[in-house]
Amino acid sequence: MFLLPENHTSVSCLKDFQVELGSLKVPIHWVSTCLDPEYFVSSPSFCDRIESLDDWFRILGKKTPIDSFCKDNLNLSNNHCVNCLKAIRITYQNDLMPINHSNAKSCLLLAQLYAAGSVNVHGPESKDVASCIFQLNGPIVNMHYHSFLTKHKYVCRYVILPSAILLVLGAWISFRDWVIMKCKIM
Repeated sequence: MFLLPENHTSVSCLKDFQVELGSLKVPIHWVSTCLDPEYFVSSPSFCDRIESLDDWFRILGKKTPIDSFCKDNLNLSNNHCVNCLKAIRITYQNDLMPINHSNAKSCLLLAQLYAAGSVNVHGPESKDVASCIFQLNGPIVNMHYHSFLTKHKYVCRYVILPSAILLVLGAWISFRDWVIMKCKIM
């Protein structure tokens, strides 16, 4: 699943994320200020209802540019990151935009989540993966001239939100793997 099934799970994950931020000395009020639990919940408006890997494969197939260029180490100092970003843009523009032009941002996020959580061998918890893939959202520039409120919007958009998405995705994958292992033991 690319997103969570219901709001209750999203609220629970964000509370866990808030605890993690607190342990890192990050102000915990940012979670409630910046992150809406409903943003992480599956809905019909999210990129043409592509909710799972099965939906992705049914609509886009198992061979996209993302599958070819985003599986390796995505350190910012090598060409793998640049090639992965190009692959995400190509998939987004050629495959996702035509099916849901009205909700373009969710389709870009979907391509990023697919690259980070499903394709890359290091997974969504890798700092290199997150640093590379979420560069598509654009650099933070001229923050010195922005107001205090605008600075917090940038922090939410470019730091907290991508981190939360990767944390939620990682938690979901870990929980799924734990359930599978538990079922095999029984």
